[in-house]
Amino acid sequence: MSNEAFAAHLGIAPRTVGGWHQKPTVRPKSEMQQLLDAALDRASDDARSRFAQLTGSAPATEATDAELRLLDDPDITAALDWLDQHTGWEPGGSRHAVADRLARLDLRELQDRRARRTRVSQRDLADALAAYYGASTTDHGRYTARVGDQAVQTSVLTHPDWLDLDCPLIPQHDRLTVVSASPDADLVLDVEASDPAVERLAAALAMRTRMINNPLYQLHSIDIAKGKIGGSASVAHFVQYALTMDLLEGELTDALATGLHAVPGNLPSATATYRTWPPLSTSAPACARAARWR
Repeated sequence: MSNEAFAAHLGIAPRTVGGWHQKPTVRPKSEMQQLLDAALDRASDDARSRFAQLTGSAPATEATDAELRLLDDPDITAALDWLDQHTGWEPGGSRHAVADRLARLDLRELQDRRARRTRVSQRDLADALAAYYGASTTDHGRYTARVGDQAVQTSVLTHPDWLDLDCPLIPQHDRLTVVSASPDADLVLDVEASDPAVERLAAALAMRTRMINNPLYQLHSIDIAKGKIGGSASVAHFVQYALTMDLLEGELTDALATGLHAVPGNLPSATATYRTWPPLSTSAPACARAARWR
């Protein structure tokens, strides 16, 4: 629940619940403890069971490990905080959403999905991207190499001006500058974009996948010429990428694994994600927006 909803549920002021979020170590007064005890008594069996697991008063189970990570894992906490900020949810809203999704996940289905994904090759992904975007209206395209008589097509976005630069990656050729401003500061995720992010976090917890929130460089502009690689970039964090653009690769892989044709309109979150993600430039195709993270 939000602060306001939980306060209404208890019949107390929202600022009291807000104070618990700000100072989680504060011990409530006895009359407040009685209200909380009464609320726990009225809660569902599932809610009471999760409460017992999280407070250490129930035997450890597989779900306990995931739910404890939901509380204590600093990288998961960073992802939850980022999601709260960019969805406009109350502090703790994403934690409740992920906990609820975690309780409803089918672990066997997640394992089956992971097995299906391993059957999709990099060539399958490259061919699907070519079919999805069709003929480019600009000079951008996918990098292709030839090995003997065989052409190898990749999903790497390139441009004729970016090839054959004879540009060793040494300091005097590196003209990239780091800027402090991020184009994603005002990013707002709607329901269509936030729901896959919640699913991603819940699945990572259920499958015991480690998420490390290392810093990344996010490319904003590019200026490439012979003997020079320039442009601007800012420092972002992995959770920002993992809960937005990286979801599209998993979505595409799942579509191919189940035989779904990867055409515009068939993939559920692509439209929402691209709508909320600022483009690299006004003329760049949608795949260029993902390429700036690579």
